[in-house]
Amino acid sequence: MAKTKVLLVGESWMSSATHYKGFDQFGSVTFHLGATPLVNALKDSEFDLEYMPAHEAV
Repeated sequence: MAKTKVLLVGESWMSSATHYKGFDQFGSVTFHLGATPLVNALKDSEFDLEYMPAHEAV
C-alpha cells in the first residue's frame, strides 16, 4: 500500500525579547520549530511527510 504524501509548510518562527536588569538591557532572539511534535508523531506512519519551515518557503 502506498503512503499518502503530505507537505507541511510553515510552523516556524522567530521570537525577539528585550531583557532588563537594573539600568542594563540586552536582546535575545530564539528560533522555534512548532511542527516538531507533529513531524515526530507521523514518523513510521502511513503518511510520507515532507516538512518545509516558513523561512524556506518562497
